[in-house]
Amino acid sequence: MNNVNEEYNSYLYKILSDENSLFKNSRAGGTIANSGLSMKFDLSQGFPLINTKDVFYRGFIHEMVHFMHGPQNDGNLHVDYFIDNKCNFWNKDVFNFYLKKKGIKYDSIDEFNKNFILFEEKLKNDPEFRKKNGIMGRPYGAQWRDWKSNSGVNIDQLANAFEEIKNHSDSRRIIVEAWRPDELSEMALPPCHKTFQFMVMGDRLDIIMYQRSADSFLGVPFNIGEYGLMGLLGAKYAGLKPGIFTHQIADAHIYCGVEEKAKWYQQNFDILREKIKTVKNREDFLTIKEWIDNNSTKPKEEYKEEYDHVTAVLEQMSRDPNKYPTPQLEVIIDENLSAKELLDTLKFENFKVKGYKDNHYPKIIRQMSTG
Repeated sequence: MNNVNEEYNSYLYKILSDENSLFKNSRAGGTIANSGLSMKFDLSQGFPLINTKDVFYRGFIHEMVHFMHGPQNDGNLHVDYFIDNKCNFWNKDVFNFYLKKKGIKYDSIDEFNKNFILFEEKLKNDPEFRKKNGIMGRPYGAQWRDWKSNSGVNIDQLANAFEEIKNHSDSRRIIVEAWRPDELSEMALPPCHKTFQFMVMGDRLDIIMYQRSADSFLGVPFNIGEYGLMGLLGAKYAGLKPGIFTHQIADAHIYCGVEEKAKWYQQNFDILREKIKTVKNREDFLTIKEWIDNNSTKPKEEYKEEYDHVTAVLEQMSRDPNKYPTPQLEVIIDENLSAKELLDTLKFENFKVKGYKDNHYPKIIRQMSTG
C-alpha cells in the first residue's frame, strides 16, 4: 500500500489524466472531474496527514470534535465553537445559508465577497448577531448524534456505533449516515462525506467512508485526516488495532477557476490531459504549470486566480512524496466511559499530532469555492 502522499498523488493524477475525466460546470466555477475513485490508507502505519503541503490539521480536528458533540439544544450546529477556535472555513457556507433564508442573491463574485466580508466581521465581533445568524443547521453531527426517527425517538447513531465496536461486533450494519433527504434544506451545506461504516476485522478496526462530492485540493486532505482520526479513535476505544481506511469518492473534482479561466480549461482540457499523460518525473508537473501560467486566459481581478486549483495540484505533485516521515496521532481517552460520555466530553486536547512540525512542505494558498 502506498504512503499517504503517494496514494493521494495517484488519485489527483487519475482525475487529470484519465479518459473518463471531463470538464464540468459547477455551482462555483469550472471543475475537472472523474467519478467513482477510491484510496486506501493503512492506519497501523501512522496518521494519514499529507505532508507535501502544510495541512491545517488543527482545523479538521476541531471540526470532528464539534461534529461528534452533536447539535446544541435547538437541534442545530452553530459556528460559535469554530470561531472561538479561529477555524473560519465554515463561514462562507453559513453566509450562503443566511442568504438563502433571506432570499438574497448577488449578481457577481465581487458583490458576494464584499458582503461576505461584512457578514464574517459581524459573526466574529457581534455575539447577538452570531447567535441569530451563525447557524449551520443540521449537517453531519446533528445527524450522527440526533437522527430524528418517525417514532419520535431520536437516534444517537455515532454512540451506538461506538458501543457496537466496543463489543467487537461482527455486524455488517455499523453504519453512520448523514444524508437526510427531508432535512437537506435545513443544512448550510448538504453532507459531502455522507456515510461511513466500521468493520471489526478480527483484532483490527477498518473504516470505510463514502463521499458524494470532493474538492480534491482543499477538502480531501482534510477528509483523509478526519476519517483517519475517526478510525484511530474507534480502535483505541474498542481496544482494537488500527486497520484500513478506505475512502470512496463519487464526484472527484479539481476546481479550475472562474469566468475566463474556467472557459480556458474547458477549451484546453484535452491538451492538458495529454500533457499529464506524458509526465516522466515530478519536475514535469512544473513544466505543465508553467505552460498554463503562460497560455491561459487570466481573470480581470488578480485574486480570482486563487480559484484555480489545477496549478496548485501540479505544484504539489512536483514535490517528493517520501521526503518526510509519516506523522502519528496519539489518542488520549478513558476507554471505560460509555460511548455517549466519551463523545460528549471529547476535546481537541484528546488528540496529539506527533512528527508533523517541520516535517512538511510549505502551504499552497488557494481560495475555497462555495456558492
